[in-house]
Amino acid sequence: MDQQHEAAGSSAGIAVTTNRRRRPSGTAPPLPKQIGYTGWVWLIALVAVVVTGCLWLRADPGPLDRFDASITDAVISVRTGWLDTFAEKAHTVGSRVGFAALGLLLVFTAAWFHRWRHLVIWIISLGITGALLQGLELVALRPRPFGVQQLASWEGYATPSIPIGATAFLWIGVAFMLVVPGRPRFWAKIAAAVAIAITGALRIYLGVDHFTDVVFGAIVGVAIAQAGFRAFFDVLAVLSISLGIINLVPIPVLDGGQVLYQVLEWIKGSPLSERALAVGQQIGVLFLIVLMSFVFYNDLTRIFGS
Repeated sequence: MDQQHEAAGSSAGIAVTTNRRRRPSGTAPPLPKQIGYTGWVWLIALVAVVVTGCLWLRADPGPLDRFDASITDAVISVRTGWLDTFAEKAHTVGSRVGFAALGLLLVFTAAWFHRWRHLVIWIISLGITGALLQGLELVALRPRPFGVQQLASWEGYATPSIPIGATAFLWIGVAFMLVVPGRPRFWAKIAAAVAIAITGALRIYLGVDHFTDVVFGAIVGVAIAQAGFRAFFDVLAVLSISLGIINLVPIPVLDGGQVLYQVLEWIKGSPLSERALAVGQQIGVLFLIVLMSFVFYNDLTRIFGS
């Protein structure tokens, strides 16, 4: 009897432990702890295909121009009136305002479902993606397709396609922030691939992007977003170090500002007045608000600006 009671007690304890470990409904899906095979494939493609391709375009654009021209000619050969109208409407939705609206909608949706960790990683990756796209654009310095009637407006250089990079980055954010792992996320990635392919085909049809522009932009958007979400703890470590360094900046509301106060008091030979401390705090808070607003706006402009 005692052994049966002990066995029953052990089973109950295991059941209680199991119940305690069960995730409550509504919590955020766990982030992967490793980049994984596909993540490394995308990062390798980023270096081997995109970076190498941009350097190649800068040195000798002829081969890729001829390759892209054959694809562009095939795509624009099917131009018709109703398809022109459809492509132009879709391009309007995917413009600077459209991308900004979709990005803000994703941020609000992630915040509504309390996906705070995912949202922080997405915002960090947003800045990295924008900087990388614009940096590679300045490396390639590739003009828009020649000899093609362009049916839509465009800005900047062609390679890599910043709107396609933004589209890819946005869709990967939806898949990782709003869709649970497993089969649902797999189908979300399939839907993202279809959306990216359709958007790229429409931009080639409109004559504003080459085929390789679309491919390079998609690789950048997918690779950085996946690496950010899958290497969460590594990114968090970099973020913590960065915040620690920023905290040493001599701004009154930060720890570096307190060090500045101590140095000023040492030079002055007496403590600073309460008014001076209050004014310093207000200036520090205002400076941080302006700085954060500028950085956030700059990141959005970089990724959604074209």
